[in-house]
Amino acid sequence: MSDSGRTARTGTSRRGTQDLSSLPTINLKEAERIFHEIYDPALEYITTFFQSILYPPPSALPLLTMIRLNEHILRISQQRGTIPLEGYLQGQKMALWPLYRKEMDNHVDSLKRLADEAEGKGLSGFMSRGVRDQVVRAVVSRYASIFTSVTVLSEEAEEAMIFSRYLLLLCRPFLETG
Repeated sequence: MSDSGRTARTGTSRRGTQDLSSLPTINLKEAERIFHEIYDPALEYITTFFQSILYPPPSALPLLTMIRLNEHILRISQQRGTIPLEGYLQGQKMALWPLYRKEMDNHVDSLKRLADEAEGKGLSGFMSRGVRDQVVRAVVSRYASIFTSVTVLSEEAEEAMIFSRYLLLLCRPFLETG
């Protein structure tokens, strides 16, 4: 320690306040090199953990929750200027959206199959077994909770993108009769 009470490495006084005049100017490339030197091992571990979570993929709501958490962390990292971390978080976001879309498409396809069975089209219609009211109530209750959760987790600007296909599915019976 020097006589003035500052450490040579950090430029902080004994009270913990920064003396910016004693800090050397670090260019952006040097800061990025230091960031990667410190955080690359942690990011490799996180990547392995992230891949283990995604395969097999979780259901749609946990995926959407992970997307929202990722977006929040990305926003914070942009505010704090952690440029090297932004690409990593964008990569995670790009990995999550197709999985979410696939899970939601699976939900839509299962609703289509149920609607076909209710109309007597599929195998159950061939065997004269219609869909029971109990099944319809259970499905409506489940999809109402999913819809509510998705709307709570969605931002207004994204709602049109997320719901466009699913609203078309809901309107299909009315479009066919009109």
